[in-house]
Amino acid sequence: MLNELLDGIVNLARESQDLQIVKEFDDGTIVVRRRDGSTTEIETPPKPRAHKALDLSAILEFAELNDEAAIWYSRAGVVCLVNDATRRDRVSLDLSYSPQLALLRQLESTPTNYTQSHIVLILRTTLADCFADEASAALLPAVRSVKFTKTAEGESTIDFGKSSVGKKLMEQAAGITPIPEAVTFRVPIFATAFHFVGKIRCAVDVDATKETFRLIPLPLEIERAVAASEIEIRKTLVEAA
Repeated sequence: MLNELLDGIVNLARESQDLQIVKEFDDGTIVVRRRDGSTTEIETPPKPRAHKALDLSAILEFAELNDEAAIWYSRAGVVCLVNDATRRDRVSLDLSYSPQLALLRQLESTPTNYTQSHIVLILRTTLADCFADEASAALLPAVRSVKFTKTAEGESTIDFGKSSVGKKLMEQAAGITPIPEAVTFRVPIFATAFHFVGKIRCAVDVDATKETFRLIPLPLEIERAVAASEIEIRKTLVEAA
């Protein structure tokens, strides 16, 4: 049995070397020439179709075309196999993270020191309207009110918004409004297709010596928000289907 299988593989390999494609037609038919000079037409199956959807409705419409259709989903996208048996034709909806979430993911992997003007700009633009509560919304006016001062005093350790520095220099961040140590942002997860939002807590750090600010997402906050959105994708698909 094994010898017959091996002989068949060898014969197929030899036959493929004897064939030369001389013409291709739009309907998928090809004309091949054998080593002896004779030609023959071969009908090839059509190439699988890979459609790109712009919204969820296209995915569902394709799923309704065939009882054998199957829909797969993840945080990367939603894919409909028009026929789960052949798995040839498919339509996919790619998912990308929102600018707000992309920024927080970047700050999670690479903590960044922002100048006062830069972090104010971020809070007014990318993270605008993303404050989850009044306490978090107080961050913007608090950061705006900060004034960094330097005094030639002895070595000192100061509270939040200040810093422990050298013997003859104390750098102090003084603000009218206290800066919260942590804030919660309510951000959209995906840029398209789904309008899920997640709450992500971030620590607020002030470096008075460098006169900079940092937003640092707390551990697992982003992962939990994205994982929750995957559950919502399934709920949406079930309800829509």
